[in-house]
Amino acid sequence: MLSLLRSVMIISFLISITSSVVASERFFFDNETSRILHLSNKLDEKIENISLIYKNDEANHYLQQIMDKLFPEYANLFRVRILLSTDVNAFALANGSIYFTLGLLAKIDNEAQVAAVLAHEGAHCVLSHQLNQRRKTKDILTNFENFDADKSLTYLSEYSIDSEYKADELGLKKLAIAGYNPTGVISMLQILAQEELDDSNNEIESFQTHPETQKRIDKLTTLINDKTGEHNKASYQKYLAIFRTKVFELYLSKYKFQSVLLSIEGMKESSDHTYKTWFYIGEAYRQRDDLGDNKKAESAYLNALKINPLYTFSYQALGILYLKRGELNKALNMFDQYLSLKSGKNINPYIMLYHSEIKTKLAQQ
Repeated sequence: MLSLLRSVMIISFLISITSSVVASERFFFDNETSRILHLSNKLDEKIENISLIYKNDEANHYLQQIMDKLFPEYANLFRVRILLSTDVNAFALANGSIYFTLGLLAKIDNEAQVAAVLAHEGAHCVLSHQLNQRRKTKDILTNFENFDADKSLTYLSEYSIDSEYKADELGLKKLAIAGYNPTGVISMLQILAQEELDDSNNEIESFQTHPETQKRIDKLTTLINDKTGEHNKASYQKYLAIFRTKVFELYLSKYKFQSVLLSIEGMKESSDHTYKTWFYIGEAYRQRDDLGDNKKAESAYLNALKINPLYTFSYQALGILYLKRGELNKALNMFDQYLSLKSGKNINPYIMLYHSEIKTKLAQQ
């Protein structure tokens, strides 16, 4: 019932913002609107069903509050969701669903930059740019068994150059009205520009159909007269740590150790790392195993323990690391700590084996 009500509200919303359409065209437009809304709702359901949505109620609520602040006249029509993807992107569906990737959230530094992305994507909706997405949405649904999140969101985020410029301009206005510093959109685009530079081909797939980023920056810079407003960096920091940690986890699950380490190099403050972030940094160094990585992994694990001395995975990792080095006393100490904290529950059987073997070797010395 709620989904039906939301669809009816969105249809009214879309019709209201296209009131200039002549009567002979309105009937066709309304039918097209119904079709794209139906397909968008189906795609939402599919994405939900394959567990691609990041489930963090507090973080989702935070992003939703920003969206409602930007578009108060359309409150309850837009719905912000976080996608479990390391890609650096965001896109909107015609039904008002705004998808923000974890990869992009982990790159952002403050709330004004988050608002810049949401204002831009919301502008695409308000300007009815998604009405041309029916074929794309249908293509994805038809081939959903081969669904690739990164490729699909890139496909859906493709707009004409003119549409991108128009969304940039309306998004900038919304940003300023909501009280955010409009330079947030410039710093956000600079992040995207850096992403392009970091790619070996100097053009990341996610941005291939966007206007050249520097041209967008130059165009928007001429439109910014008042550079006052809030950045709200402090408000975003606690969420940033959560997003970065989850992105590192996703990278490691795909054995993308270099991606974790490149992300670290782009971070300004190591003091922002949580204990889990330090642990994943250690995992990236340990598993990459280049010259000097062993020491870097050890340092990262120890930093994790400084923040949270009860995190058993750090003791486990250090124990294995010391065991491989042949530092048996250090390894035994780490495994002792691990077993003590576990208190006999959910113990890794390999750690029990290593612990026993080390004690035997030390007793024979």
